[in-house]
Amino acid sequence: MTESKRVEMLELPRGPVSVIIDTDPHCETDDHFALAYAICAAEKGEMKIEGFHADFSGGPTIEEGMKKNYDCVINIIDLLNLPKYRDITFYGPTRKFDKENPEITDAVKNMIRVANNHTSEDPVYVLGIGGGTTIASALAVAPEIADKMVLVWLGGNSLHWHSSMECNFWRDPAASEFIFDSGVPMVMIPAWNVTIQLKTSTFELDHYMKERVPEKDAVCQFLLDRFNRGFDPEKVASCSGTIYDIGAIGYVLHPEWFKTRLITTPIFAYHWGSDPYRHQMRICDYINRDALYMDMFNKLTK
Repeated sequence: MTESKRVEMLELPRGPVSVIIDTDPHCETDDHFALAYAICAAEKGEMKIEGFHADFSGGPTIEEGMKKNYDCVINIIDLLNLPKYRDITFYGPTRKFDKENPEITDAVKNMIRVANNHTSEDPVYVLGIGGGTTIASALAVAPEIADKMVLVWLGGNSLHWHSSMECNFWRDPAASEFIFDSGVPMVMIPAWNVTIQLKTSTFELDHYMKERVPEKDAVCQFLLDRFNRGFDPEKVASCSGTIYDIGAIGYVLHPEWFKTRLITTPIFAYHWGSDPYRHQMRICDYINRDALYMDMFNKLTK
């Protein structure tokens, strides 16, 4: 891929785009909100979902953790009573990334298949809200798909932060390093100090989600209960949290709410490295938090 083509593919998304969502919801709360937000947006014709891929996390083994994440995706689909999305939900990795012997899972096969049905002019957007194992494996097996996809990866930290240490990037560091070196067009939405702006509270969620259409009642109640678990209602300070992963969904729906810029792709390491001759990527510096939340609330409740 030429650098000019990569920069062209990194222009802001226009119109409804096709997406694959790579996710690890079992040990998280934010993935559940992101999944429901994305499905509700798709049902309104604002994006086309071509796959849910279960990453690994939250189990005694990688495979068990991945299966728990798969079950969490299915749960959101069932709460919304939209069984058609079951058919595009796929098992992911049972081991960490090995560039010499990448695992060819159902999720990897789907990512390759979907990407090959797209072009550089009409790429599929891979929304990474988990680790990078499936993404790296697909790129290792079929490097040509880098010309047909844009990776929007929510993870890592801003480049001025004292380290890149964050769970999505460091769950499988070999996969992250491979992706940063691969040249795939990538938009990085950092945790610190960007999606940390997406903080909310039990009070805000209750206010905006208490009135909903009947078909959204089950999923909204589940999301509220999920967010509120572990909070002591007598302690106001304990009743807030950050729903990071909706940032990746919001970027492809409303990129105008995100302040981003093109930079030279850093070298992935605990302390970011630099090389001025590397390929470019896009990084997010700011999100219009209020606009994003109101859009999510409207889609989840109406």
